Amino acid sequence: YKDIINSIDVRGYGNYGEWHNGGIVDLVSEIPAGARATTATLKAIIDAHTQTIPNFQLSIIMTAFDANWLQHTMTSPEVAYYALTTSNAYGKLGWRRDNWGATDNYIRDLLENNTRTWNGVQLNSLIMNVWKYAPVTGEPMNNAPNDYGDMERQVRLYHAVSFGNGNIFNTITTALKNNIRAGSKAAGYRIISTGGTFTPGATSITITNNWQNTGITPIYDNWDINYELVSSSGSVTQLGTSSFKLRMFQPSNNASAHTETFPLNVPSGSYTLRMVVKDPTGYKLPLPLAIQGRNSDGSYNLKTFQR
Repeated sequence: YKDIINSIDVRGYGNYGEWHNGGIVDLVSEIPAGARATTATLKAIIDAHTQTIPNFQLSIIMTAFDANWLQHTMTSPEVAYYALTTSNAYGKLGWRRDNWGATDNYIRDLLENNTRTWNGVQLNSLIMNVWKYAPVTGEPMNNAPNDYGDMERQVRLYHAVSFGNGNIFNTITTALKNNIRAGSKAAGYRIISTGGTFTPGATSITITNNWQNTGITPIYDNWDINYELVSSSGSVTQLGTSSFKLRMFQPSNNASAHTETFPLNVPSGSYTLRMVVKDPTGYKLPLPLAIQGRNSDGSYNLKTFQR
């Protein structure tokens, strides 16, 4: 399943592997002498992941950003800074929270209000920008404060790309369902083509496509935009793969025009130019764009013309 792994958690420390000691001790001072994890130990746990899993996205739970805040956690600011700045070959770590919808003050103090520092850098300045290069994920709180009424706001504030459904409170009200749906709809990217032009010539075809991400996160996976021609008889000719890459394409209020030229070597006849966004590994189905007109095979018709 290596082609469908989106993120691997940096675990291995704390109760439930969640980088805190809650449920084990109330105060870290209760941990026997010599048994408390040191800064060097916690950084080594992170290194064990970055060095042995170099080519996949890694994520760490937000409790790792504690920086001597929670009395049952008390990991050092150095650990938090390290988690937010270290990388493997794939890139920097994302982060996850396993209590989306909760409104406890300590969450804000771990994230947007985390003004504790290391190397002269306030941790919140790093935490709140992780989404620009790595995913923010997690799962809902295992109770439902106000029927998850704060869910959508939180998703937008932290730029979550997704959250799981394995921890949703088991009393399902209409308000809860609506709030979960609203959070889900707000999460992630929305890739659209706002239009474009094409110019077929004697030996080539030039395509301009206007791309925009109207969501709240970039795409963190690799996808290829492929252009192809379909004849009136249904035969398909591959024009080529776009040099425009959707991975890390940032949200914007404006579309970005991308122009490229492909060789055109087909006989005379009627053709439909179409595009399809494909998984380069060939495992996942084509990526749906946030526009209408998707064909059953995942492609989109752009223009019909006579050659």
